[in-house]
Amino acid sequence: MAGRRITKNDIIRIHNQLVANTGEEKGILSPMQLERTIKGFNEERNVYRKVAILLKGIADKNNQVFDEGNKRTAITSAMSVLQSRHIYPKLDFNQEAQERFMIDVVQGMTISKIERKLREVTGKVRL
Repeated sequence: MAGRRITKNDIIRIHNQLVANTGEEKGILSPMQLERTIKGFNEERNVYRKVAILLKGIADKNNQVFDEGNKRTAITSAMSVLQSRHIYPKLDFNQEAQERFMIDVVQGMTISKIERKLREVTGKVRL
């Protein structure tokens, strides 16, 4: 996903890898939601807003994309996009904090609030 548009197959591949050893279903509940999410992501220019669209589009409780693993797929995809742009989570945005954040996303956090939170908990690393 580094520096390019994402595709439905990119997200499905991440999802399948995450649920492969859990015994959970790999099915897609809403192919249209996945398509809308990818379209919104690819049309947006601001990386934080792109990632907020991705998180909300995959994990929101009213429009979940997959049978299982929506939160894991969303946060893994989001962190992959950010890291491809040398943006990394701050130390206090550990797995537990990410899980709490994803519960807020699922519960209906707005894209603007997701974007604001991402700016707070990540930072650009200069190489």
